[in-house]
Amino acid sequence: MEENTKPFIPSPSRECKLTNQLMVIVLGGFDSVLDKNGRLYLRLLCRLVDKAFNEYLLAREYLLEELKSKDKLAYRFSIIDHLENCFNALNRAISVFNFSKKK
Repeated sequence: MEENTKPFIPSPSRECKLTNQLMVIVLGGFDSVLDKNGRLYLRLLCRLVDKAFNEYLLAREYLLEELKSKDKLAYRFSIIDHLENCFNALNRAISVFNFSKKK
């Protein structure tokens, strides 16, 4: 990478956490259209998506810091840990979603 080029690392954005939005739905009783398992799957999916989102943002932050510091090992293990957590949370969310479709 050239000195003058700035790396592009996507930064997703959102208005608020899914779990915050879920609380409004639960407290308002709007999730009553779902059966008990459906409500549990929805809560788990929201939590896992929030977790993946947060872990990605942490990995992105550490990656940008590493690029600034030009020390390839200063943040590497933290980056790997957060990306691994992000992928694991996404994989679990996909598994829960696919399992809930079968029910």
